[in-house]
Amino acid sequence: MAQTFEGYLFDVYNVEEQIILWVKNGDTIQCFTDQYYPTIYIKGNTSYENKFIQRLRQLNALHKEPETVEKKSFYKGEWISVRKIQLTKPTVLKTIYQKLYAFYEKLEIFHSDIDITTSYLAEINIFPFGIVRVEYDGTKIISIKTISDLKNYDYDYPKLSYLEISFKANHRIAYSAQNPFVMRVGETFYEELFFKNAIDLLKRINEILQQFDPDIILSSFGDQTIFPFIFGLAQKLKYPLLFDRDKNPTIRKITNKGTSFETYGQVIYRASSYPLFGRLHIDSNNSFIFKESFIYGIIELARLSRIPIQKMARSSTGTALTNIETAIALKHDYLVPWQKASIENKRTLYDLIRVDKGGLVSIPDMSLGVILENIVQLDFAQMYPSIMSHYNLSPETVNCLCCKDELEKWYIPGTNYYICAKRRGVVSEALENILDRRKYYKTQLEQVDSDIYEARQNALKWMLVTSFGYLGYRNAKFGRLESHESVTAIGREVLLTAKEIIEDTDLIVLHTMTDSLFVSSKSGYAIEHDRIKSLCKTIGEATKIELKVEGVYSWLIFPASKQDPEIGVVNRYFGKFKTGKLKLRGIFLRRKDTPEFIKAFQNELLKLFQNCDSIEELRSQKNDYTDLFYKYEKLLSSNEVSWQSLLLKRTISKELDEYTVNSQSTQSIKQLKEMNIDINPGEKIKYLVVRNKYGSKEYASEETILKSSTVPKIFIPYYREYLIKALEEVAEHLFDDLFFKTLRQNQLIFEFRSL
Repeated sequence: MAQTFEGYLFDVYNVEEQIILWVKNGDTIQCFTDQYYPTIYIKGNTSYENKFIQRLRQLNALHKEPETVEKKSFYKGEWISVRKIQLTKPTVLKTIYQKLYAFYEKLEIFHSDIDITTSYLAEINIFPFGIVRVEYDGTKIISIKTISDLKNYDYDYPKLSYLEISFKANHRIAYSAQNPFVMRVGETFYEELFFKNAIDLLKRINEILQQFDPDIILSSFGDQTIFPFIFGLAQKLKYPLLFDRDKNPTIRKITNKGTSFETYGQVIYRASSYPLFGRLHIDSNNSFIFKESFIYGIIELARLSRIPIQKMARSSTGTALTNIETAIALKHDYLVPWQKASIENKRTLYDLIRVDKGGLVSIPDMSLGVILENIVQLDFAQMYPSIMSHYNLSPETVNCLCCKDELEKWYIPGTNYYICAKRRGVVSEALENILDRRKYYKTQLEQVDSDIYEARQNALKWMLVTSFGYLGYRNAKFGRLESHESVTAIGREVLLTAKEIIEDTDLIVLHTMTDSLFVSSKSGYAIEHDRIKSLCKTIGEATKIELKVEGVYSWLIFPASKQDPEIGVVNRYFGKFKTGKLKLRGIFLRRKDTPEFIKAFQNELLKLFQNCDSIEELRSQKNDYTDLFYKYEKLLSSNEVSWQSLLLKRTISKELDEYTVNSQSTQSIKQLKEMNIDINPGEKIKYLVVRNKYGSKEYASEETILKSSTVPKIFIPYYREYLIKALEEVAEHLFDDLFFKTLRQNQLIFEFRSL
């Protein structure tokens, strides 16, 4: 007998030929199953098409006989005939995708690499954490439809319960009495779990899961170490665990081997994935989105991209954007290629020099003084994504085939590229909605302090940041280098236009940085607020990109470059707005590899700066800065600083045998290998600078220190020099050169006292 259930779509995944959905309403959560027959399209030589279809027939993978339909070519925009194939076995898609290169240049296959669950959600128009109405019989879905609007900016969440799990000391050290598991439920429950008998450990974990029945397991290094260990024990001992709500046993492949890859000059490590079934597992250390925007940001991106929550938590914001673009392409009846189908056109060396440039940057003129007053910072709101949206920049719209023979075209400044005038680009259409959503959330934040709005806008910010990179990424489905170069070309023109409009008045532009301008009056006096607002409006109308006042600085400091003291550094500055708020960019306090002790010193130092409203006041407080330095120096010399607050962080970029010098990285990796701990490129290590038995400096990994029974002997001169650098970075232009020279000359005396 058919029944109806309404609730939030909590989890969705496919097992063999079935789609499994979990729907939550209040404290009730129900499981449903559905059938799904994904569709792909093929085009090519008739004999190859027939061979491909025959193979699917042999696999019993055809839901019904293929038919010829009309679909739109992505790059040409023309309707073409293709064979539509509906599959009974979604798992066959993986086989097809893995063997696509065998058909290269023989057969074009479309829609084959769209994730099965995402394809299912898109086809029936539902999305994660949207409210659905399910008509069902037993557990089988008769019909399911959404009663939520994906376009809603304000939407509710179901009530979610959390259970946190982590190692007490360090995820790389083995489970032991000194390093037990810690389970926590908010402020109400905390327990350290260590049992010599493995069955007792698994039994206690089940008891806690039964007691709290959490919706979300929030782990620290769960994917990398905790779940491989726990699930490995459970499989070995054949002891069923209750992490999954799904009662059907799921065989997991137990591995703690992740993958390392390089992107934008950085080596990234991604741990193996351990999703749960009917319950959500989010590893805070294996989720960029969670680190930046917590669960609210993951939900925002999962809804928009139709990627299930656990998969979204472990995916990049670029993957989410690609899914949103794919949905728009499908809406317009485009055939979505399985990989980028348009390669870069041949160009002359002159064209490369003229076009292949980045954003416009001008370095601060040190002759104007590095401590400035009454400076206004103007920012173009999400400049590159806004350019892509407003100027219709997309892989199929730059140098489009449909406008090739048109006599009148709009050419991109500084290039011989033109933009399509006949159709809206998939990328620009996708970004328009994202820009509008983020603008709404930021507007709401101006009226009310909300963690939810902050998380959502932050998640969207990172999606917008990656949108420009993906437009030029060689493997991006919706990427093309000419489109990427068009963005920077327009960006440079926008910034130059703004600079010219500003300098046609009695104002000057001191510094530009891709999407920001630092403006001052020639007299040095404050600029009227209404005048700045009017200027922003004029520039916005001229460039089609919104220009906003980031803030007016009481004082602004550009630290000098270490390579050349005569110039500033493009992306390192700090200052105090007239509102009293500090803005910090690129200094030690903002860097993730800075020890907490050094951060604490610079943070306290900048609070003293924050009390000052002018350059004169900054200089008058020099005695307070030096007193603070000596206070922290004394803490070091008297060993009153915990070694944990002195740990430095470093990313391992390669294997041990690839390093050619004996550095912090090599010493730490060697120590970890002696403990039978493998480190993969892209993983982060923490280490301490210590004094060895000969009095010399060396490096000790955090794991080595934790395993040792002795307290580490800190190499104090290293950290004192770090303190000097932290002071010098923000106050070098408030003191003369002799001051810092004297501090460093006192190093020998300080080192002698610290022995």
